[in-house]
Amino acid sequence: MSSTALRARAAILAFLGHNATLGMIFGAFGTLLPAITATFHVSRGTTALALSIYMLALGLTAPVAGLLVQRVSLRAVMMLGAAASSVAFGLMVWARDIQQILVLFGLAGIGTGLLGIVAPTTLVSRWFVASRGRILGFVTAPVFMLAAPLVVAYLLPAYGLRSAFLTIAIVYLILTPLMFFVIDKPAEAFATAASDPRALPKARTSALGGMQFWLFTLGIMLVGGAGTGFLVHAVSFFVDKGLSLTLAASVYSVYALAGLAGTIMFGWIADRIGPVTTLLFNVAFQAAVWSLLAWVMSVNGLVVLAALIGACLAATNALHGAGLAAQFGVENVARLMGISSLLKIPTFFLTAPLVGYIRDVSGSYQMAYALLVAMLLMSALCFFAVTRIAKAGLPHADATPVPTVG
Repeated sequence: MSSTALRARAAILAFLGHNATLGMIFGAFGTLLPAITATFHVSRGTTALALSIYMLALGLTAPVAGLLVQRVSLRAVMMLGAAASSVAFGLMVWARDIQQILVLFGLAGIGTGLLGIVAPTTLVSRWFVASRGRILGFVTAPVFMLAAPLVVAYLLPAYGLRSAFLTIAIVYLILTPLMFFVIDKPAEAFATAASDPRALPKARTSALGGMQFWLFTLGIMLVGGAGTGFLVHAVSFFVDKGLSLTLAASVYSVYALAGLAGTIMFGWIADRIGPVTTLLFNVAFQAAVWSLLAWVMSVNGLVVLAALIGACLAATNALHGAGLAAQFGVENVARLMGISSLLKIPTFFLTAPLVGYIRDVSGSYQMAYALLVAMLLMSALCFFAVTRIAKAGLPHADATPVPTVG
């Protein structure tokens, strides 16, 4: 098989790994939230805790995955992640109370930590250099996020909550044998990337000892937490605006559809001006758009804002991986991505239930969305500080690799 075909296969498998985990779960959960709340007779804040536990398990698993992909194999780790996720959602079909749902979302988070975060980013970083930003944009393009709310919105009234859980379990069951075709890395391409003087291979201990990594990760924590708050509650937020569940899911799908274009566009920009600078512009623009969200009432206005948010927010996962590779070198991506994912736990764990709590107490999402805008502004300040470090002559906030492979 030609090197081009092998790189294409790596990109497609990475796409499936990421999309079937983060993409599908975030896409489906907002539509599942009202159904889970009604089925198990709990508050929205309690239901949102399921996604927080999912993110907690994901974050705790990611550093382990970072070690495993270097010491075992990407193939084995990704197959194990798909299998664990299939078991989790398969068991949800028989869950009888919210406690069981929460535990099983934790198991699904372990599956995502193995399949959908560190592994796809590492796979792409090893196989691609010059086009890394664009390929990560393709991998994180929210195709499953686009389809999931529409499929779930169809299944819930027709067949019930358990049919949605079963459908998700079947998707993971199909993915498990597909991950067998993962090839960890091409020896010569990886060697080229690792020896590239502008790929900035930097020891993990050196990265952890500097402000650059911590500021970059704090920025990712804040934008990721704000994004989680939006994704979990978006459908309910649109329903509060007067939309039907089906129409709200359709507006949410516009968010995902715009994300398809946004991930590719921002990946292309990152390949030219650097991923950290791209993140700065991305997050600052998001803050401006989100500030309008609470005040817009028309369906057309919500569609436009959802599209703009989707184009920006969906790209941040790709820019996270590209930023780590550009700043600290390809060989450090797996471990640093694992550590960075672990550090995201507080904002990912707390934001969604906090937004639900504010909604339950205040009766609207307006104050909650003001909090999310503040988080985005703080994130933009972090990325701005990282770019200042680079301009001050301190190591490498935005190195762009030499276009040699991919």
